[in-house]
Amino acid sequence: MGPGRAPLLRLLLLLGVLGGAASGPHSLRYFDVAVSEPSLGVPEFMYVGYVDGNPIVHYDSGTRRAVSRADWMAANLDEQYWNRETQIALDDQQIYRVSLETARGYYNQSRGVHTVQRMIGCDLLEDGSTRGYWQYAYDGKDYISLDLDTMTFTAADVAAQNTKRKWEKDGTVAEQQKHYLENTCIEWLRRYVSYGHNVLERKEPPTVRVSASEAHDGILTLRCRAFGFYPRPIGVSWLKDGEVRDQDTEWGGIVPNSDGTYYTWAAIEARPEDRDRYQCRVDHASLPKPQLFASEPESSLVTILVAVAAAILLVIAVVAGVAVWRYRSGKKQKGYGVAPSVDGGSGGSNSSNSSAPVLSA
Repeated sequence: MGPGRAPLLRLLLLLGVLGGAASGPHSLRYFDVAVSEPSLGVPEFMYVGYVDGNPIVHYDSGTRRAVSRADWMAANLDEQYWNRETQIALDDQQIYRVSLETARGYYNQSRGVHTVQRMIGCDLLEDGSTRGYWQYAYDGKDYISLDLDTMTFTAADVAAQNTKRKWEKDGTVAEQQKHYLENTCIEWLRRYVSYGHNVLERKEPPTVRVSASEAHDGILTLRCRAFGFYPRPIGVSWLKDGEVRDQDTEWGGIVPNSDGTYYTWAAIEARPEDRDRYQCRVDHASLPKPQLFASEPESSLVTILVAVAAAILLVIAVVAGVAVWRYRSGKKQKGYGVAPSVDGGSGGSNSSNSSAPVLSA
């Protein structure tokens, strides 16, 4: 990974872009990033935690202290909790130093800027079932992950096979992480949701605007923008004469705004004479039923475009971040991630975050 990508990844984590969508009503995610050669503004190690895409905790090697990122976390958790989270982060910081050296050896690389990334977390679904995620990446590419169904590790390349063999020979890494994901993680997720239910379970309806722009060939691009909504899940689709036209629709990502709400868009091409035949349908938990919207004159959209400018910048960041790590959140998958080591273990019931194993040689 080039030096320029590490700050970008850090930015994405701070924005919560990689936090992904809650697959069910609630989710808990932790993202770790370790850098072999830290620089100004790029710490050696940092982690960020999210509940339902909302930041709750942050640590970096510069401050050497885990701190709250949500008022409702600070109000409900005592100093002992934050000391414990800090100690886990300090331990992980040492573990990741070894992991980076081990991975560099696996890939036969010279010294330079390299990164290890980890994503762990769990979902609590509407029917009471749960899902867990435990994935590593190295230099922005998939490395290894745990498949909870088969209790096996999926290695992304030949180098990751070294880690896979080590962990499966040890026999305890998968069991430890399974226990963390299916028990400890879920227990703390429930607790966090109870602390922050006024924020996490609120419903804010989307503001929707539909615009049309004409290309040089005379074809219109109809764009439906929804912003300022919470929670994150939303359905935006285009209808022509009342029929859904998903096969012709292009969607933008659902990305966070600075105020904790979300923004997204959907676009479709149409002939100018067919403009009035199209409507945008928006379905969200805050709405009593799906709402239909028609396109507006361009002059009425100027203030709206200004209002969403910041959100559009976030979309650009997301596109760049995909090149760093194509992370597919919200799906139960046999994904990949970067290597821990059998020397580490899962976090106990006193912590919601799991300690990182090392990429042992």
